[in-house]
Amino acid sequence: MGTLAPFVLIKEDSLPPQKGGHGTAWVNPISSDAWKQLAGIANGVSPDLRGWSVADAARFTLQAADSSRTYRPTSRSPSFRTSTRPTFTRSRRAEAIKESVVPARARVGNRKALFGASWAAGRRAGILADDAGIGAPTCEENMRRGSNLHALGGFNQTVVLDTIRRTPAGLSRVEIAEQTGLSAQTVSNVSRRLLDAGVIREAGIRNLGVGKPRTILQLDPSGYYAIGVHIDPAVITYVLLNIEGHVLAHTTTRTPSAADPGVVITEMQDSVEAIIAAAGIDRQRVLGVGIASPGPIDMNRGVVLDPPLLSNWHGVALRDELERATGLFVLLEKDVTAAAVGELWKSTGADHDDFLFFYYGTGVGVGLVLGREVVRGPTQNAGDAGHIVVDPTGPLCRCGRRGCLGDAISPVTIVNSAVERGLIEMPGETPDTSAIDAGFSQVAALAHVGNPAAIELLDEVARYMAEAIVTIVNLLDLNRVVFGGPYWERVADLLLDRVPAVINRSTALVTLRPVTVTSSTIGADVAAVGAACLVLDATLSPRSATLFISS
Repeated sequence: MGTLAPFVLIKEDSLPPQKGGHGTAWVNPISSDAWKQLAGIANGVSPDLRGWSVADAARFTLQAADSSRTYRPTSRSPSFRTSTRPTFTRSRRAEAIKESVVPARARVGNRKALFGASWAAGRRAGILADDAGIGAPTCEENMRRGSNLHALGGFNQTVVLDTIRRTPAGLSRVEIAEQTGLSAQTVSNVSRRLLDAGVIREAGIRNLGVGKPRTILQLDPSGYYAIGVHIDPAVITYVLLNIEGHVLAHTTTRTPSAADPGVVITEMQDSVEAIIAAAGIDRQRVLGVGIASPGPIDMNRGVVLDPPLLSNWHGVALRDELERATGLFVLLEKDVTAAAVGELWKSTGADHDDFLFFYYGTGVGVGLVLGREVVRGPTQNAGDAGHIVVDPTGPLCRCGRRGCLGDAISPVTIVNSAVERGLIEMPGETPDTSAIDAGFSQVAALAHVGNPAAIELLDEVARYMAEAIVTIVNLLDLNRVVFGGPYWERVADLLLDRVPAVINRSTALVTLRPVTVTSSTIGADVAAVGAACLVLDATLSPRSATLFISS
């Protein structure tokens, strides 16, 4: 893959005539064939970039977008929510592409084989331009609408694919055209390309009334796959998902010390290769690897900075090194955010448009979803709720305050309290993660059989959880909370009987509707599944930011 030569901003009178007159374009002296492609677009011919490098495709994406037109939603696409995406000036956009897309961020893996190099480069540019980051497909009420402009083939493919994905029973081409606003010819062309790529399949004939029976299109579950990795202080979990989001393979390994980062990368590479081999799938159909890690992380550099519960994991360049080792496209995300993405990806209906995901693992945190977009914050580290004070008279936290949520409900605190109350015995003065895990399971088992001391301990946990949740839902006007994580599963039924009541009885609660509390439908591996969904989402979900919309 070549490097990206500097872009030069020029006024180019030789640009092919476009609607709206001549334009200003980013020109690269070695991409001369791009001018022929631009001229073709002006004359109604779709660009053919097969065989192009990702670098040349990225240049052409900018030239095609900047030299031709400003995209606007049509009257047929009322829910094309361009206002929710940031606008890049040409200089900012070019700098982002020049400095970040190629070569440092031209990590498209096997997605290039799925939709072509130009699409992959455009998607990468779109992700960079999207401050909200990777979220999840919009619900049916806010469905993305397509466009029939020639330069938008990649976006239209994701619109059609996302529409099919969200209808498991399948849709006919006519129904797809009705739902997306695309012309019948565009839907037919896109469907043919997706069928040829093995992403969708024809699933029989359906008679929908008068007229010719219609062929139904569905996702092909064997089309493509994604791998999710969740790094927990105790274990690293690996899952392999098909394009429908179903888990096909699952494995765990002990979390190694990162004193030698090379050992970490080697072990993770071996585990990734092992899960691919165990599933018996074609490696070329793996779209990439998503990693969910405790924060803080530096998403721009793909570095795990200094998670408080991960010993020696200081400044580990996880994303780039694992990508280099495996040759696969790799995404790094904070674990609570990945969990929220997984829940959002697997959900249907408007009840998941806005919710709080409460992650309960070795540590605690929250993932926030507003308007079906995951909230990440400027540094991509939103969701650290561990230092919300829930017991002002509680134990001293390492932050200097007393009664912080993270300490009050952490598994190690629960186990230590159980030992102090004589509920369980714990060998050693400083038990390791395995002993804490086993001790927590013992406490949960005692509570399930009605042990009063164990139930009293979980009542305290429910009260602290509710205290923090009331603060957050008041702040963001939320009325739905979803719990998940490896430790939540063991006490879910007990806490679901307690937490909602404590929340809704709170005199501090000011929301206009009662707060509903549910468990994640994904299970204990929600962060790993969410990490894999990040890859599927980056590949399959349409985003208007990829169109380089400008004012």
